[in-house]
Amino acid sequence: MTKICIFPKCERKCNCKDGYCQAHKEQLSKGQELKPIRKPKLICMFPGCKRRHYRHGLCACHDRQKNKGQELSYIKPNSKYGSGHINVLGYKIISINGKERLEHRVIMENHIRRSLLRSESVHH
Repeated sequence: MTKICIFPKCERKCNCKDGYCQAHKEQLSKGQELKPIRKPKLICMFPGCKRRHYRHGLCACHDRQKNKGQELSYIKPNSKYGSGHINVLGYKIISINGKERLEHRVIMENHIRRSLLRSESVHH
């Protein structure tokens, strides 16, 4: 059975005899007052922003605004088709109605106003 750190509201595992997790044990060894261990923010703390945390609780875009001394404001997505990710081949993958699609193919289908055949290639 794994033991949990005895510090209040700390849910980290502990492997030591004194009952503290590694992070709290380091605080003790340095003679510091025991403080809660912060969990890293996974998304930007700006209200409504769903971008991944980059630094100081902000995404890269909001962090850039802060460093330039600008007031933090809403940042619209880069793509009018929504957010996505880049695959290993360097193509942007977007999600439309829960189905992942290659963005450049979606753009071409909208341009020519029909679905592309699997055999058709988009040169970009």
